[in-house]
Amino acid sequence: MTQDPSSQDPRHQDAPSPEELRERIEGTREQLGATVEALAAKADVKARAKDTTAAAKRQVREKSSDAAAAVKDTADHAMHAIRDKTPDPVLDAATRLGHQVTDTASTVADTVKENTPPPVADKARQAAGAARDRRVQAAVVTAVIVAAVVYRTARARR
Repeated sequence: MTQDPSSQDPRHQDAPSPEELRERIEGTREQLGATVEALAAKADVKARAKDTTAAAKRQVREKSSDAAAAVKDTADHAMHAIRDKTPDPVLDAATRLGHQVTDTASTVADTVKENTPPPVADKARQAAGAARDRRVQAAVVTAVIVAAVVYRTARARR
């Protein structure tokens, strides 16, 4: 009566089957692969720098957009407050003066156009195009200045 020696030895009774060993090996390989990928991602400084830069750009865009909206709202509020507190005769005079300034500026512009040499006119057109491209920034700066003046004026009256 020969018995299998592994059935009598307690060390062999807890031994995993070959299938269990294969499953453990596969699980270990997957864990090792994930660990290697995580280490590679941490070691990829260029990609991490790009991600950080992109996140910073997004944050700056969002904050500048929020700031521009806040400045615009403040400027609109200030403009309405000023209009509400300004007497009608002053508003009428300001409107007439605005029309006079526009007419005079138009006349001066026509005179300058007629008397400006072509090379200078070309450079002026280029500068005007660049200014047009930056009109949003100019509007924000103007709104900030207006808001600051209104704020100072309101504080001075208190």
